Amino acid sequence: MIVDLTNTVPDDRTYFKVPFGPLLPLVGAGSCIPMLVTLPLSVLAAGGAALLAGTLFFVIEDTPEGERAAAEIREFIGKERR
Repeated sequence: MIVDLTNTVPDDRTYFKVPFGPLLPLVGAGSCIPMLVTLPLSVLAAGGAALLAGTLFFVIEDTPEGERAAAEIREFIGKERR
């Protein structure tokens, strides 16, 4: 999901415009494909597993039980919530 903030920022507060419109971000995203193709399958699997675990943690943390679990994990690893 991509967050679209253009509707929440007033027009007089939009200071930055991407050069060449959407072309530059598309070229940047497209340049990632050759790099991904050259990675070993084990690295892609590990990255996918980390992405899935992070997504599940993000979804679960929105519940009261998830908030308690996240607080316990933060306490266990010695991190404070910002």
